[in-house]
Amino acid sequence: MTGDPPRPLATTHLPETFDNLAEWTPDSKYLIFATSIGTETGTSTYWSHAVSTGERVKIQGLNPKTGATTLRIHPDGRRVAFSMGQQQLQVWTLSNFLPAADAKK
Repeated sequence: MTGDPPRPLATTHLPETFDNLAEWTPDSKYLIFATSIGTETGTSTYWSHAVSTGERVKIQGLNPKTGATTLRIHPDGRRVAFSMGQQQLQVWTLSNFLPAADAKK
């Protein structure tokens, strides 16, 4: 394989973590990604990361209320679509779904 060796594009430090998404701009000059702080809602922030300079700029106006899950940039580079959501963990109980112990077959 030829080319430049791998290098990190962006770094973050706890409590900030990367959300599970990243998308290149149509011109491949920027990587758009999201970060969150903790598990609180309203903490996702979208960033534009210039590949050539390493500059990381917050994208104003794109602040999902819950964790960012997808991001798509229109080929014209002027529009973006994203989805968001939150994980909800639950434990449920089921009653009376097994046959009675003394039931005859």
